[in-house]
Amino acid sequence: MDMSHNRDITYEPTVAENLGPLYGPSGEFKNAYTGQIGVETQQDRAALEQMCRLNFDHFFDETQPEAPEDCGDERPATTLVEAMMKEVGPQNMGGTSTNALVWGMTKGSRGNHLTVLRDLNSAYVQNGVEYRPGGHTAEGARGLDCGCAAIDMIDVVPVVITDKSRRVALMHLTASLMGKDFFDEELFDINIGRYKEIQSRMDTYLPNGFQHGTLELMRRLSPDINPINQRVGEHKGLAVMANRVSNTRLSQDLLFATPNDLKRPFEAFGVDVWHAFELGDKLFTDRQAGREFVTGRIMYDAGALLAITNGSLALLEHKTRQKRYGVVD
Repeated sequence: MDMSHNRDITYEPTVAENLGPLYGPSGEFKNAYTGQIGVETQQDRAALEQMCRLNFDHFFDETQPEAPEDCGDERPATTLVEAMMKEVGPQNMGGTSTNALVWGMTKGSRGNHLTVLRDLNSAYVQNGVEYRPGGHTAEGARGLDCGCAAIDMIDVVPVVITDKSRRVALMHLTASLMGKDFFDEELFDINIGRYKEIQSRMDTYLPNGFQHGTLELMRRLSPDINPINQRVGEHKGLAVMANRVSNTRLSQDLLFATPNDLKRPFEAFGVDVWHAFELGDKLFTDRQAGREFVTGRIMYDAGALLAITNGSLALLEHKTRQKRYGVVD
């Protein structure tokens, strides 16, 4: 299961390949996607085509030890200068908050979301996880929502995941994100059962005001850094980047700032698959439990994408180029 590498991997040539739309090459899973974010117009399609021709070596940052985990939201930060000065950690849909959800399910915890998040922070320290709790808010957040859909919709995503009519689509995207060689349907079904269980007690799992309570708790857990960044603008995602190159993350800010002749920004969600595997290895001494966590973690990423996109976004895979006979492909 180990996908971890030493930090020298970031200096290897990498490539980003387009695996086709989230809903499958022929749109076979289109009905499972119920969100609004998508590649709809001719301008969107032209921008996606241009974006896929970029050299993505230039759009990945090296993650920094002790930096906060982040959400893979495709929108840029408040300012590029602010983003460039910020130490960055790995990203997934929801950041540490949803890591806590899946970790708690895997451990069999009966605590509420904030208790589990606090316990996960202790587990990070005890097991040598080098990143700190983190996430994001958004300028357009209203009411109880914090602006991170993956957090705001913690009560919705498990419903999507356990919806029998979406099972095949969820399996397809989960396997595509984590890598088909690592996907195991038995582990998938174990997690379906756990998502059903957490769904059945969601009223007690999520305390009132959990959205902002989650962010405030992460601020208290990481007092020496700023664990919460702010995203701005509207959702205009063109792709989802499944990142398999250890200790790197997509820079949505640099991608957004890249000029093009379409006057349409490049935006992509980021899912650092390598980090899910790293957490599975570090947080669980039992290999089976670690594999269950990784599957459940990426199932949440997939479920969130089913809920907030219409499936037309491209799935990009960022990986190290293969070397054959001394030649880099």
